[in-house]
Amino acid sequence: MHRGTSGCFNWSWADGSVTTTLYYHNTCDKKHGIFATWNGGKVFQFCVDPGSKWREWGTGRLMLILDDGEC
Repeated sequence: MHRGTSGCFNWSWADGSVTTTLYYHNTCDKKHGIFATWNGGKVFQFCVDPGSKWREWGTGRLMLILDDGEC
């Protein structure tokens, strides 16, 4: 299991054999964008409400997870 923080987001993911699911939580009191990429080519960018918890999956391993700022 991998865990971390980027700006307003706490995130976690576990190594998958084919796909990897990213779990994330916006801990700030404003909407923030999350940006993530997988080595299978998926690029994910989404505006997340304050306090919200979500998940997203992609093929391969996660390469990058960033707080993309207020949205």
